[in-house]
Amino acid sequence: MPDALINHSFWSFAVAYYTPEKEKILLGLQDDHGLDCCWLLFCVWLSQKNKVLPLPESNPVYQCIKDWSKQVIEPIRYLRQRLKEPVEKCAITQGYKFRQQIKHLELWAENRYMYWLYCSADFYLNSTDSKQLVRINTNCYINYYTELTTINRKLKKELEQWLRLAH
Repeated sequence: MPDALINHSFWSFAVAYYTPEKEKILLGLQDDHGLDCCWLLFCVWLSQKNKVLPLPESNPVYQCIKDWSKQVIEPIRYLRQRLKEPVEKCAITQGYKFRQQIKHLELWAENRYMYWLYCSADFYLNSTDSKQLVRINTNCYINYYTELTTINRKLKKELEQWLRLAH
């Protein structure tokens, strides 16, 4: 089994922030549009710390972790999601236990990813315009950290819904 989860203020924030209503929107942004929930949560957390998300080339940790989600978290998530349907029908089977272990491994991988993001935050610039920081940080993430080339109406609507809840 992997090591224990690393506790830090960003992790604590994310756990408390992740209410069912926000979870639904975040998972939709992730599953339907390829956005990263950890990064979206990081944008909110940074704004509460009055920090501005830098461009990727100015982010000291980005080059080190940019492939972690693609090479580690996403394959684990894919496997967990694939096991969900058949396993739920017989919740007491070994398959259910195996899926729970995969879920824990996914959580562990996200915890490490979020820890690296957290460690990078001290290098970011401070801002006094805290009301707009969630939007600024989210826009920076979408424009420079994702592979999105266009934002369709559905994504824009879901982002606006999430931004209203983010405060």
